Amino acid sequence: MPEAFEIHLSRRATLFFVACASLLLWFGLEVAFLHKIFSPDQLTAQPVFVYLLAAVFLGVIPISIIARQIPYLIHPPLLLRVDKDFVTFGTGWGYTPTRIPTHALRDVHVCVATPDASKLRLEQLVSLGGVVLLFDTKEDLPTNLATSAGIQFSFGRLVVSRFYGNTSLKKSVAAIKPFCSTSS
Repeated sequence: MPEAFEIHLSRRATLFFVACASLLLWFGLEVAFLHKIFSPDQLTAQPVFVYLLAAVFLGVIPISIIARQIPYLIHPPLLLRVDKDFVTFGTGWGYTPTRIPTHALRDVHVCVATPDASKLRLEQLVSLGGVVLLFDTKEDLPTNLATSAGIQFSFGRLVVSRFYGNTSLKKSVAAIKPFCSTSS
């Protein structure tokens, strides 16, 4: 049995969020100061409203997103760690570690959701699949946790999104499988 297996936040996901926030920041600067594409008079009869909107939604929010993502580019946070004692995953705003005993880990598999407009589920929008860890529901586990981006935990089912993880799904399942209490 391997000593431990870890999945960290993917730098691709972090760069995607930085790029989106930078685009919003550029749009805010364009509306408020540059006026190359839009002039405040074209957008509304009250330019003060445009400046306020640009400052809050297109200035403060993108800067806070970029400031939060820069440390994640330097040192990606831990999404999931499985070792012989605990399954650790991130919860809350800053991927604060939460531990569940490994002996409660029942199974691990891959869930790949393909978006279908007729049967659209929340899981398809949020993760588009990932590594799924199933825990024994007879154990004294929390039912729901406020998990971090890319991680979902409810009713003994932990999903680490393939978009957020830095490891392939196949490699993750193969590495976690030996830790399951009832491997099949």
